[in-house]
Amino acid sequence: MGDIFRNKFFIIFLITACVLTIATMGLNIAGYGNLVSDAANIILEPFQRFTNIIKSSVSGFADYFTKFNELKEENAELQARILELESEIEDAREAKKENESLMAFLELKREHLDFKLQNASVIAGTSSNYISGLTINKGAFHGVDKDMIVVAPEGVVGYISKVDLRSATVSPFIRAPNSIGVYIKREGVITGDTGMSEGMFNLEKRGLCRFTPFSREADIQEGDKIYSSGYGGIYPEGLYVGKILEVFSDPLAQIPAAYIEPAVNFNKLRDVMVILDYDWVFK
Repeated sequence: MGDIFRNKFFIIFLITACVLTIATMGLNIAGYGNLVSDAANIILEPFQRFTNIIKSSVSGFADYFTKFNELKEENAELQARILELESEIEDAREAKKENESLMAFLELKREHLDFKLQNASVIAGTSSNYISGLTINKGAFHGVDKDMIVVAPEGVVGYISKVDLRSATVSPFIRAPNSIGVYIKREGVITGDTGMSEGMFNLEKRGLCRFTPFSREADIQEGDKIYSSGYGGIYPEGLYVGKILEVFSDPLAQIPAAYIEPAVNFNKLRDVMVILDYDWVFK
């Protein structure tokens, strides 16, 4: 039955095709070729439009993905450039900080022409309030020796307590029982009052040290600046130590005393200088 149906369908299709072919030929011979062409165009036009729409859509999608890839590449290039610029900005900031630090040390050198200095960096320390010691990246190989003084642009740091070949340990001046002979400056004028900056365990945990004057009649005021005097110790004269934070009366010694706030922040130290040598002046 299926074979018969298929055969009939084929015969009908063949006959229809022959009729259309003969009709087309007849119309062309009769001079109606344009009519046939127009009819064919009318029949084919929707299909051509659909084909053009599909072609345009495919072309549009291709353009979209091409532009998307171009934008993606451009965005990646911009991101890389932003990272490069951020790196350059950070380098510029670091260079500025280093330049400011060097300028501060240059000012120190101008004030103390006799100083022979060795630059160094703090490579280890403590982040707690207890300042046990700081490690710098210069040692005996660089001429560093025990008891040499270490300074920062802001002021005194301490002295070298231990030396290795390429590193050294700095004992901060506020650590007990370290001490420095000091004098007072008020509004840039030396008052004549002298004393000792003394490290004390209960104070070093607060990042402070004590000022004990040599005279009971000493005039001490909050905000007074404290400088090394060069008396009886390893510290040269004229190094900034810190400022008077609070004045109080010592009930045992029956003399005025004060707390000193150091000029340097020991937890944020980075660039320092070791004073390798200077002209000794005995007081």
